[in-house]
Amino acid sequence: MLKEKLIASVLTLVVASSVFAIPSLYSWQIRPNFADGYFSSDFPQPVCAYVNGVPRIFIFTNFAYYPSQSLQNQSSAVRVGEITTPADTYQLLPHSLPGTRWEFAATSILKSGNDHTIYLFGGKNASGDLDDVYSYTAAGGFQFVTNIPARLGKAGARAGAVALPANGKIYLFGGAQNGNSVLNQVLEFDPQIGQFTNKTLTMPAAFHGARGMTKAAGAGNYVYLVGAKTTPYGAPNYLIYRFDAQTGVTDTVKDLNNPSADLSIPNGSGYPMITWDPSGNIRIIAASGNGSSGPWTWGNIQAWILTDSYSGPNNGRAKLTAAPYNNAARARDMAGAVKCGSSTYLIGGTYGHGPTFQNRGMLVDRLGSNIYGPVQTQIKSTSIF
Repeated sequence: MLKEKLIASVLTLVVASSVFAIPSLYSWQIRPNFADGYFSSDFPQPVCAYVNGVPRIFIFTNFAYYPSQSLQNQSSAVRVGEITTPADTYQLLPHSLPGTRWEFAATSILKSGNDHTIYLFGGKNASGDLDDVYSYTAAGGFQFVTNIPARLGKAGARAGAVALPANGKIYLFGGAQNGNSVLNQVLEFDPQIGQFTNKTLTMPAAFHGARGMTKAAGAGNYVYLVGAKTTPYGAPNYLIYRFDAQTGVTDTVKDLNNPSADLSIPNGSGYPMITWDPSGNIRIIAASGNGSSGPWTWGNIQAWILTDSYSGPNNGRAKLTAAPYNNAARARDMAGAVKCGSSTYLIGGTYGHGPTFQNRGMLVDRLGSNIYGPVQTQIKSTSIF
């Protein structure tokens, strides 16, 4: 078993005394990594899951090698890395999913006691789209569960979908098929029986490749999605979508200050991510954007706090408050962000274009309670593979 350990270089270590409990509501969706023109299949794809009551980050990666950055895809089997928290050590686990695949959706959900099970949905390889579903645990590795069913005249196979938990179920949003069509479906998966239910919901727009998170608010569970691609392998849009697990309705989030308008982050903001910060706020992170429709500036990371309403006439409306992260040395695009335990982690990514291109897939930051102030713990390795 190949193992590697990330050596933590502690700049200013701040550890929260309380542990953020993750009931059945934490996930991270990988974004598509094929035909993007980036080193993107090398950046990690993290999911937080509790094992024996202890939060761990599992990173699902299909390795690739691009000689001289020529970007020929040479993917291998999906492998699993693990970051233990709060020790912040990394190891490559002895598990792999046979065959090559990318653009799968991954999420975790509580199944028994304090432990989570991770599920992977679909994806694609050189032969086409895939419809299989696998579960994953650190103790048992990968196990085949079922196949994504055909619905509304569309095959079950799909790539770039988004999987997120809510109310004890997992919802699979959108996806792309055959590289030339995009789905507007929401399928419901019941992890207790390992099967999809008969529900097939629809979204206001077909999209794939979004990032997402789930939030419990009162009796409701709400899923948030950003960075959706509404055309096959196009650029992400900058709208924010919200799915209400009680009603089954997905809609664009409206601007609290302008109720007739959709809320959005600025155009040109890179590929946005959405996750919790250590303080419990919803944060949208758009790496290496300049907030305009012009060229990206590679020396910053934009971020916002999302404040949503859940009742009355303002239900479904929200506002964004800027929360800048000005650290040029850590700036990157297409990274993964995940809240696990009492910390938020920013993992992997790329930087620049052409001659300035850098693979920052080996870069892992553990961000403290002041998430967009100075980086408080920096985890580095010469290679995570």
